[in-house]
Amino acid sequence: MECLEGRRCIICNAIISDNNPDGIGSSCRIAFNKAKYVLFMEDKDRRNSYYKLRTEPIMFYFETMFKDTKFRSNFRKQFYPSLIKQWHEKKFISNKQLSIVLGMLDNKREWIEKVEKLEEYIKVKQREMVNDYTDSLEGSERDRLRELTNKMRKSLKEE
Repeated sequence: MECLEGRRCIICNAIISDNNPDGIGSSCRIAFNKAKYVLFMEDKDRRNSYYKLRTEPIMFYFETMFKDTKFRSNFRKQFYPSLIKQWHEKKFISNKQLSIVLGMLDNKREWIEKVEKLEEYIKVKQREMVNDYTDSLEGSERDRLRELTNKMRKSLKEE
């Protein structure tokens, strides 16, 4: 990969510095990261595991913080037990239900203290999940990642 001018980007062949750890130039990195997520999300099981990584800790805090709460509104009186039942049976909630849960948690002081650390933890774990998957790609799958990256690069240049 060495050349007279220095190292080259493995995607666009642009000159990169010797300090570059993975051989991907800065202009290609955004496209490469988007392509990794697109490829990762093509499989339903991977999408669900990615989503559960976020919902499981949120639902744990939601159930714990509202366990002894006496709700006044009819909606919340019905929403909490039905959602907890659904969560225990299916381990899945919709995006709309998740947004309602997050709205209810936003009013809890204990949640506000934990939310930043939790969100950072979730992002790191999700990023690791995607990176582990794309690191394990071989052959035609790796070629597909390269093709997606090039498509992303072109679409980013057009914007």
